[in-house]
Amino acid sequence: MRALVLAFLFFLVMVQAADPGLAGTFTGEWKSNGDGGRAYNMTLQQTGGIWKADVSFNAAGEDIKAAVKDVKVAGTKLDITYTFATQGVELAGKASGELKGTQLTGTYQSLVAEGGMVIDEGTWTATRK
Repeated sequence: MRALVLAFLFFLVMVQAADPGLAGTFTGEWKSNGDGGRAYNMTLQQTGGIWKADVSFNAAGEDIKAAVKDVKVAGTKLDITYTFATQGVELAGKASGELKGTQLTGTYQSLVAEGGMVIDEGTWTATRK
């Protein structure tokens, strides 16, 4: 009986550890509903069951590194919230996506940090490096 319990626990640990799924570095572009595409980069990693992300992109001619606040992963789906500053203005962002093969695709919204009014939205696509 003890061996059966240990085997079951080992199986559970291996199932959780075996699926790197979304972990990795992705590069691509984002496209505003009102503008053309620009560079978009994301690195996702899981440590001890906790997901972390680095997000950077180009906007208004400047390279921006977002401060990621929250990362939620459910299977192949991803939701990230972050803050960033551009042209002296503090903004918030939300991005959702799904992994299909080696490509993450999704949507984003940029919001005024205070009040949450949406000022831009669009799509993004990034491929695993």
